[in-house]
Amino acid sequence: ATGGAADQTSFFASATLNTPVTGLKLGVAYDYAGVSAQPLTGNRTAYADVIGLYLSYQLTEKLSVYGRGEYAWSDNTAAFMATKVFETTATLQYDLWKNVLSRLEFRWDHAADASAPYGGTTPGVGTKDNSYILLADFAYKF
Repeated sequence: ATGGAADQTSFFASATLNTPVTGLKLGVAYDYAGVSAQPLTGNRTAYADVIGLYLSYQLTEKLSVYGRGEYAWSDNTAAFMATKVFETTATLQYDLWKNVLSRLEFRWDHAADASAPYGGTTPGVGTKDNSYILLADFAYKF
């Protein structure tokens, strides 16, 4: 469908398991997206896959920690700015009040295809194969 609407196919599957350790949960997920030829994919068919492993541990009634690791691959750099990316995130979450969460999070992204998509001063042109992010946020759950 060159120049027109693209056909997209998406699949997602996940599972979360309680472990024998009180408060510890394990999750796994797989995500796939395939898009037919269109201008955003260089007028060709493109795909992207992501597989992830997740851990959560409830330390106290209000304090929990989370870990996530994901590996993503694609035939098109438009999906992740690289064809292979590894990502890991560690999160410390504290429930301040009912429906109000605070989080401190560290994330590391690594281009595993020898490209350098991160950093730089020109949009879309990177100079590094690693990206590090430290953030804090507050969230209100509706």
